[in-house]
Amino acid sequence: MAKENKVIKYGLESEVDMMLDQGMSLAEIATNIKQSHVDIIDLQDLSSMSIMRYRDSRDKENIINIEEEGGDSIDKFLKEYNNAIRSLMKKNEKWDERVEKLWQECKDDTSILEKVKIIKEARDNREQSKKEWMALAQYGVRQTSNIYNINLKKEQNVKIMLLEWAKDLCPICREKKFKEISQENKIEEV
Repeated sequence: MAKENKVIKYGLESEVDMMLDQGMSLAEIATNIKQSHVDIIDLQDLSSMSIMRYRDSRDKENIINIEEEGGDSIDKFLKEYNNAIRSLMKKNEKWDERVEKLWQECKDDTSILEKVKIIKEARDNREQSKKEWMALAQYGVRQTSNIYNINLKKEQNVKIMLLEWAKDLCPICREKKFKEISQENKIEEV
């Protein structure tokens, strides 16, 4: 039996979820949890991998809940993903506008220090933006992988069920059914 995740064991789900939503890295979250819960000795060796396992189990659980409610997890994911992309693009546009405005203001100013500050701010923003785009891409890969794996498991369960059902058929009916299925799925006989 697998060990209970420390995030769940100590009821830190909402705290970790909030930090994940803020875009903190897994290592930053682990460090924050360790620092804010020094009284819990078991958390002092909390790793980013533990945070990742919690996040992945939460994401899979959300997908299963959506599908149990009759929703389409892929549609929900794509809507969420597109909204996140649009939001990040708007954020980048606002920063670009701000940097341009500051640049125009200091063009007439001969202070090199002001120009350096603006350039540094613009570079810092670009670095943060790169991290956010990468995190968004990783989220997309992770979510589609989770959806794929859940659907694959369902498909495997259906195939196992059909194999069990086929055992009850007579050999002639089984062969007929196999030929029908193999023609539909373009399976060659071995």
